[in-house]
Amino acid sequence: MDLVVDTFKSLFRKGQTVYTIEEKGISFDVSKQPIQLGVFVYPGYELLDTYGPLEMFGVCNYKSVTGRKLFDIHIIGENGVTDMGPKVVSDFAPGDSSIPKLDILFIPGGNGWEAEMEREESVNWLSKAIEEAKVVISVCNGAGVLATLGSLNGKRATTNKMDMCEMQERFPEVNWVEDARWVDDGKFFTSSGVAAGMDLTVSFISQLVSPKVGKKVTEFAEYVAATEASPDPFVSNMRGFEEEIKRCQPAELPEEYTVGVLLYDNFELLDVFGSLEMFACANRSIKNKKLFKLITIGETEIVKSSKGPFFKVSHPGGFNSSTANEIDILFIPGGMGTLREVHNPRTLNWIRQAAEEAKIVFTVCSGSAVLAKAGCLDGKTATTNKILYRQLVWYGPNVNWQEKARYCIDGKFYTSSGVSAGTDLGLRIIADLVNDEFADIVARRAEYVRCKEAREDPFAYTTPPNGIAQKAGVVATGLTMRAMFGLGFKLGYDMNTSEVLSFL
Repeated sequence: MDLVVDTFKSLFRKGQTVYTIEEKGISFDVSKQPIQLGVFVYPGYELLDTYGPLEMFGVCNYKSVTGRKLFDIHIIGENGVTDMGPKVVSDFAPGDSSIPKLDILFIPGGNGWEAEMEREESVNWLSKAIEEAKVVISVCNGAGVLATLGSLNGKRATTNKMDMCEMQERFPEVNWVEDARWVDDGKFFTSSGVAAGMDLTVSFISQLVSPKVGKKVTEFAEYVAATEASPDPFVSNMRGFEEEIKRCQPAELPEEYTVGVLLYDNFELLDVFGSLEMFACANRSIKNKKLFKLITIGETEIVKSSKGPFFKVSHPGGFNSSTANEIDILFIPGGMGTLREVHNPRTLNWIRQAAEEAKIVFTVCSGSAVLAKAGCLDGKTATTNKILYRQLVWYGPNVNWQEKARYCIDGKFYTSSGVSAGTDLGLRIIADLVNDEFADIVARRAEYVRCKEAREDPFAYTTPPNGIAQKAGVVATGLTMRAMFGLGFKLGYDMNTSEVLSFL
């Protein structure tokens, strides 16, 4: 009900058509179209560098937050592949004449940035796009792209702390700021490593829109953002961190685990990529072995995320026993698409089978509602997203739901609260498979401030009240969704959630 009220209140904000950061002379007129945000991807780009910030930008497109679609997000790149994520489907290749004029250019870091600087098409397009954009944002060693092109000469900037010393040596013309989580200088906004990009984005949104909207974004993402640009809690990664990684290696190498991620229309970006980033960092931190490998499962080959980008599924139509038997860790993210999946008999039947075979079953956000609807959490302790808590627990009347928990573990079932909480639970899985010291190293590598306290969710206060009116609203909404999706599936319709969600 609170979400509905916020949506009606947001109608009064629709009159705002110009967004500015006055002290920087940055201004966007959205009276005719949203702010055009271009995201540059390349082989080896970093997952959380990219999709953490896009989660934050995407929340600004909810009518309940800003009253309008504020950003058009465009994926630009030739081959957006990473070592622990599904391939992203690009909207444009660098240099395409059909790329819209970008207001904001976003450059993530990743192991492939230097090789990308050898590609003439990318360099030529980036040089032009940087010049034309009103704002340029880089995360992690994405600042290396800007430094290579000379865009940061004479400017203050920061980067991943593990790479800082090398950047200082290679690009002395840049005023590198060591002890900063993020830095802005003119139209250039640069962040430290990986997770720091989310802090920079929240700060940018707070300046551009309002601090209130910035806070709302963190509540939707259940992310505790840094409120100050400095000091950086990970500045110690600059020196000696590689030796610390070597010292924390487990005495015995653990086995390799196949992570099977269920992808469906309108899954939540950060639900998936926060944890996958931690698994990727674990693979890079463990010696002579990979701890995780990835497969993705979905009904279709191409799946749309809730914040816009499309991804390619490795096992399309993979709802079968062969795929279920291949998975060690079943990973069910949340997202508004769960409105469909809690009523989708194909999804629910396969989840029952896969959960039975898996060694670990891992849900983030509203993914626990899907698992609960499949009957797998009956009699178990679990938690879920806090803003939609009342509606989601309705799908699991026999589950011991924990309203204030950041995450819960009951046997092989690991469930987290909303969005960013899944990153904390992903680190807990790493701790259980290896050890807690190693999980801490992984979090430091990703420059992510880990929340270890499972019982206290800092966003529990966003849980709606549970009065008579709220209970009636939950039941009415649940029955309406059941009737709509249930009838649609029986009649053979796909019931794509994008149409259902168009009012949000």
